[in-house]
Amino acid sequence: MINIRRPKILILLATYNGAKYLNDQVKSIINQEKCDVTLIISDDCSSDGTSRVIKRLQKKFNNIYYLSNKLNLGFSKNFYKLIISDKCLMDNYDYVAFADQDDIFVNNKFMTQIGHFNKDKKIVGQSSSVKCFGKSTSTLHQSSKITSFDFLFEGAGQGCTFLLTFDFFKELRLFVKNNYSLVSKFIFHDWLCYLYARSNGYSWLFYERPLVNYRIHGKNSYGDKYSFKGITERLDKIKSGWYYKQVLLANRISRKLNKKIPYLENVKLSRLLLIFIFQGRRKLSDRLIAFLSLIPFFVKKRL
Repeated sequence: MINIRRPKILILLATYNGAKYLNDQVKSIINQEKCDVTLIISDDCSSDGTSRVIKRLQKKFNNIYYLSNKLNLGFSKNFYKLIISDKCLMDNYDYVAFADQDDIFVNNKFMTQIGHFNKDKKIVGQSSSVKCFGKSTSTLHQSSKITSFDFLFEGAGQGCTFLLTFDFFKELRLFVKNNYSLVSKFIFHDWLCYLYARSNGYSWLFYERPLVNYRIHGKNSYGDKYSFKGITERLDKIKSGWYYKQVLLANRISRKLNKKIPYLENVKLSRLLLIFIFQGRRKLSDRLIAFLSLIPFFVKKRL
């Protein structure tokens, strides 16, 4: 009888006051088809009993590891802590995934994505659309349009949809560890993954079909971007210069990896407009609004 080796997948899950939904998410991970999963959970000083839920899950399943923070790190740094944790090297995994505390994976998420890796050996990472549920039932579609510098302005969608090859993850992990003071200022760990992949010339796949049920409940760190709350929060961040600073930081990180990437602070506004409008993957109207928000900050920088 032939013993077919099952793929081994490491899942990094960051929690903060997620006791209400965590069981559903973990169950959807443990029950993934035809693969062996290991789950590392890092809790960011929850006050709602999340740690008790994690400990109960540990007793039920022997493939869950628990890290706890002494101080509240915030969403992004909690994920960066997971990425650089030595526990990520406990075994020679095949793939690495991220998970949020409140979503639900479709039961063949990983095997569907592994099928894409098997078809194209050049791919190091991939992401998919998500199907919202809860306070919104929309589908957040991923555009498959990849341009020369789209990674400077946006990530590859929701990190909970990502699957990365383990070799790529180890390379990314080392970069984060060696450049933590710079990287830790970058808000999105998932955008960083895409940024790192594209800056190094690696291939990425966007899969149109939703592989994650994305829970919208009003307390998401970054929820439905088309809801009133989502639109308001995006506009506030744009007006404050938050997006401008993240774009410049993305540019700094990318140039640390590849000096051929243009230095945006030295680019003329007319050329920056062309880069921004034609290199983004979002809808044209979204790109125009975001670009207009950047202009005052670039002008101020150069005065």
